[in-house]
Amino acid sequence: MDKKLTVADMAKYLSISKEAIYNRLRRNTLESVTQDGKKYVLLTPNVEKEAKLPKKRGAANSVNNEYVSLLKNQVEELKEKNEKLESVRDRLYYEKENILIESQNKIEKIYKERDEQLKNILVLTNMPTLEHKYQEKPIEVAENIKEDIVEQICKTFIEWELLKDRLQKIGFADIHRKKITKKIEQKIGENQHVKISNDKIYIDKDVKLKQIIGKK
Repeated sequence: MDKKLTVADMAKYLSISKEAIYNRLRRNTLESVTQDGKKYVLLTPNVEKEAKLPKKRGAANSVNNEYVSLLKNQVEELKEKNEKLESVRDRLYYEKENILIESQNKIEKIYKERDEQLKNILVLTNMPTLEHKYQEKPIEVAENIKEDIVEQICKTFIEWELLKDRLQKIGFADIHRKKITKKIEQKIGENQHVKISNDKIYIDKDVKLKQIIGKK
């Protein structure tokens, strides 16, 4: 019966590395058995003949080949990791660009809306009075109407907020946001604390949602 050696002992016997032993086992150029959960390499006549041959140069070449193979594997792994990192970097850059563009568009839209409102205010403040029609007594009512309109427009900047912003601050779940939004939509035109502008629903900052919706 052939003798058997551990992988480490066989590596010493043949003057090669343990990695070389495992490679030869995978290629079936060495035979092995497993006993009590441990692998042993069989010392066959062919292996004994191989051991008697000059091994210094062959062993060195084998070690070098194993080292080169290991380096190649590491280089391939590094290439794969680098490709993944570049992919993640490109994705993050693309997302950042989209966020910046979206934010810029929102800011431009806000300023555009406010510019329109400011233009309306300037138009109202420069409206001619009706005094030339009634020289005897100035018409204070017209001025009061003008002030009320200006005050109502300015209120957009101070006392109103988007409904979706209020719901987000409170932290309602999506299903509850939809239900509340639907109920408040029904109050547009009926409740003075609700209005719609540019297809967006605004509510009075100082009024609670339950006051707008009303008791069930």
